[in-house]
Amino acid sequence: MAGGGAIYTLVTADLLSRMPPASVSFASGILAGAQSLALIVMNPLVGDAVDRYQSYDAATTAIGLWAIPGSVIWLLWRPAPRFEPRA
Repeated sequence: MAGGGAIYTLVTADLLSRMPPASVSFASGILAGAQSLALIVMNPLVGDAVDRYQSYDAATTAIGLWAIPGSVIWLLWRPAPRFEPRA
C-alpha cells in the first residue's frame, strides 16, 4: 500500500506542476473527485463479485485487466511541458 500511495503522490505532483497557478485548485478537485468516483463505483462491484464467486480472484483479475489500457496510454502519452511563469 505504501508503494501505491507513493506512486499516486508522484503522479499527482507531476500533474499539478504542469498547471498554471490559477488552475491548481480546480485540477486538484477534479483529480480527487475522479478517485472518489472510482472508489464509489468499484466497491459495490467488488462486493458483488465476492458474493457471487466467494473469492476475490474474479475482482482482482477484472480490475487488473481494466487498468492495462489506461496504463499503456499513460506510458505512451507525451506529457505537457511544465508550467513556467512569465518573468
